Amino acid sequence: MQNSLDYARQIMTLLRSIQGNIKLNFQHHTQAIGITFSQVIVLFDLYRHENSSLTDLSKRLDLPKSSVSRIVDQLVNQGIVVREIPHENRRTVRLSISSEFLERKEVQSIRAGLLADIADDIEPEKAIRIISALDELDIVIKSSIHLK
Repeated sequence: MQNSLDYARQIMTLLRSIQGNIKLNFQHHTQAIGITFSQVIVLFDLYRHENSSLTDLSKRLDLPKSSVSRIVDQLVNQGIVVREIPHENRRTVRLSISSEFLERKEVQSIRAGLLADIADDIEPEKAIRIISALDELDIVIKSSIHLK
């Protein structure tokens, strides 16, 4: 008979597997345009939060500022991200996706491809059960954080 620690280990193993599979799926969709998984994560965030600072981006992604800075430098060099220094505050740098990259609709295409891969392979009833189970797991994890 399994105990709660065994269940927790199984859950963590499954979550790591899911995360790895999502990463592989991202890589499959981004190879054609020559960007990495880390760069896609930054792009998705900048797509949702236009004109972000490096600090804001680092906090939202929960990554060290130096790592985010390196990824942003790569994207700037590829012409995908633009750095702007606002006239009203010369000490800050605002980051956004270049209009040329946005016009090619690559961010939307990557996102649509990822979602389609999942949506095409799942029955609605199964999706509802998965969402319910993940929601329950989220609630359990949140409540365990508040207990300590």
